[in-house]
Amino acid sequence: MQDYEKFICIDNRKKAKINNKYLRFCQQLEYWDGNTFYGIGNILKKYAGLPLFFPLNFRIQHGMVFFDLLNSPQSLKENTDFYISQDINCKFLVFNEKLNKFFRNNYYENIRTIGAPIIYLEEYIKSKIDSEKKGTIVFPHHGIEQIDVIIDYNEYIEKLCNLPPKFHPITICMHYIDIQRGYANPFLENGFKVICNGNLRNPYFLYNFIDNCSSFEYVTTNKITSSALYYAIFLGLKGFIYGPDSKMKSLSTLYSNSVQEIIKDFPYEFPITSVEDYQRQIEISQKELGVNIRLSKKEMRSLLIRGISIEFIMNYLFFVVNFISNQSFKKIGIEILIRFKNFLTHFI
Repeated sequence: MQDYEKFICIDNRKKAKINNKYLRFCQQLEYWDGNTFYGIGNILKKYAGLPLFFPLNFRIQHGMVFFDLLNSPQSLKENTDFYISQDINCKFLVFNEKLNKFFRNNYYENIRTIGAPIIYLEEYIKSKIDSEKKGTIVFPHHGIEQIDVIIDYNEYIEKLCNLPPKFHPITICMHYIDIQRGYANPFLENGFKVICNGNLRNPYFLYNFIDNCSSFEYVTTNKITSSALYYAIFLGLKGFIYGPDSKMKSLSTLYSNSVQEIIKDFPYEFPITSVEDYQRQIEISQKELGVNIRLSKKEMRSLLIRGISIEFIMNYLFFVVNFISNQSFKKIGIEILIRFKNFLTHFI
């Protein structure tokens, strides 16, 4: 198993680790841990002009999941259970109206469409536009802590090497879990550059993703439901599906059925023969990411503030008070309590 820390030098990013104690503390105060994934909660707060310590009484969709196309009831249940809260006041924030309609018709009515968090980084994206785009960034189908993904990396490398010259140079962007599992080694041993956006709870993950994609003309993956594909196309890259098939192996009973995930009647194709048809690709990406329903800053602020009730605030304050019994966080915790009190007094 590879130590992820060793790959920080490969990634060459100062923000690969969370060194800011205040930021770490705020993350640990999140109502739902899923809102810390890839920094999505912080992105919405910043866009809305809210402080990082502001609690979110929501569950935010953190990546592409085609719930309506899963034809395994068990896999569907495992994926939906992760997002659906037992708290009737907790909204599920989804990417697009198709998912909104699906959940309202089948599972859950307390749902709101806001689009993908990455679309709220528009200003940052504009600042990173690179006119000298060339080459391809590759996102292999990745695993998570509970699921391993098995890929014939030697076959993958051979296929990448055989791509026409216009797709070169090629850089591999790997998930930190796969780096830990040693899956970067075959690429490194064959001369490929390997980079990483950071770990699951890195608040700068999507910023790093944007940085890493900014200089490339093409994006490819061997998984058609990969979030990276739709995000990168949104950023202006031309995408295609390429590489060997992958198999998922469960490492936990929590996701025992997710490894049997089967997508039925998938509506999109991204063949390499149509890679230059960017207009078709961007229309798909924008539809899935909910670009057309992006909230204004005022609308987002109103949504996030109205999501918290008096009962929720009291529970939050009780949690903070108990949490700061840890002496290493006491000073920061008291500071946050004071800031939160002032915020409630002057801004809500």
